Amino acid sequence: MNRQLAIATIAYLLLCIWSASYFLSCISLVIPLFVFTVIFKNSYILKKKIKICTAKCLFKESSWIYNLLTKKLIIIISSIFISLILTISLSLAIIHFTIFDFIIFGLDIIFLIFLYNKILSSQIINDNIKLPIVQNSASWINSIIFAFLLTIISFNQTPPKYIDINLENSVKKASVLTQSNCEVINYGSRIVSEVSATKWWFMLGYSNKIKNNYIKILVWFVFLFGNYLAIFAFSRYILGLIEFSTNLKGNNESK
Repeated sequence: MNRQLAIATIAYLLLCIWSASYFLSCISLVIPLFVFTVIFKNSYILKKKIKICTAKCLFKESSWIYNLLTKKLIIIISSIFISLILTISLSLAIIHFTIFDFIIFGLDIIFLIFLYNKILSSQIINDNIKLPIVQNSASWINSIIFAFLLTIISFNQTPPKYIDINLENSVKKASVLTQSNCEVINYGSRIVSEVSATKWWFMLGYSNKIKNNYIKILVWFVFLFGNYLAIFAFSRYILGLIEFSTNLKGNNESK
């Protein structure tokens, strides 16, 4: 577990470096690219094993459904799509992190590794597919718990100072808070800032003119889902790097 914590700490420090350097230039995108690579490798292995397992259990190898499910190109494309969403979500979320958010995610590493090892030690999953299933399950459970925790704590904190009674002014103020010399990063960050300002504006009660409670419920859901997506991406990134390090150590010892 000490080795796992060391790897996770290094992975976390890379994210901290990204948070401190995103505004300098597009060169800083090398860190999100590294995160994407780790998540993609993890997602590809998981999807490949699950789809092959499902196809073998349900369909004949000569059927077109079996060929579709096990087609390498389909698995690669779907893995790239999911990995891009997770990487973008995590990278942009970290740009807007407060000190409190960094502390929460740091504590989450300890819980995530404990949960991962706990599920890994169980004897209920087939060994051929155990590792990717355990990683996905640990990421899923961890994300649900910490997404609710982070959302509840966030709403009990002092709201951002840029939020006022006028939604348009709030969005404009938020859009200039995080800027980068890289146009790609700047564009993504601005969108996240504007969406965040809109969510806070609704949740702070400035939406009293809107009587439809479904809209307020939707805002709560978006806030919760945003936290879930960022924590899920963080979990897959950390566990993916731990797995890569473990496999690398095993290969070196076997030589």
